[in-house]
Amino acid sequence: MNFLKYFCILTLLNPISLPAQQPAWELVRKDFWGKIAIDPTNPNIIYVSPGHVPEFGLHKSNDGGKTWVNYQQGYEGMGDPINGIVIDPKNPQRLWVYGGPFKGVARSENGGVTAVKSDTGIYIDHHGYSVCAFAYDSKRNILYAGDFSAGGIYRSFNGGRSWQLILPYGGGLGFSPIAVRPILMSSLKFI
Repeated sequence: MNFLKYFCILTLLNPISLPAQQPAWELVRKDFWGKIAIDPTNPNIIYVSPGHVPEFGLHKSNDGGKTWVNYQQGYEGMGDPINGIVIDPKNPQRLWVYGGPFKGVARSENGGVTAVKSDTGIYIDHHGYSVCAFAYDSKRNILYAGDFSAGGIYRSFNGGRSWQLILPYGGGLGFSPIAVRPILMSSLKFI
């Protein structure tokens, strides 16, 4: 019994040294309130949308947020703020940026360096928002987009080069344009 008593006292007096813990949060970018996406194959590659005027385009870090590069070619007019960034998990060099006031979809095939408009067939309302939700079924290579303006759901079989309306506003689901986002994000995302 004395052994156990002395062992407990020695343990309390001689605490085990634990390795220093990393801080829970570290600031890697200031003045940001846009969207964030992380490359699924390399967590050091981070994409952010600027989220404020006058900047536009896509900001990318290849070193976990230590340094950033702003890519603008093809993102002109995407607006402020961008609604989201989606990365193809099978080909992380391919990504889509969508939304923003009066905007649709831009697609990049080179890791965000340049992009092209990729919303042919999606109704773009020039008096309000357009694409507000986006999902990628990587198993079947099908993209889905929810349109805030017309309140419909679109589908693309060719990486976003062209789109077809598969469910117009009020097309049987009984949803409003505002409800398109939860429907897409919860039931159509197959990543």
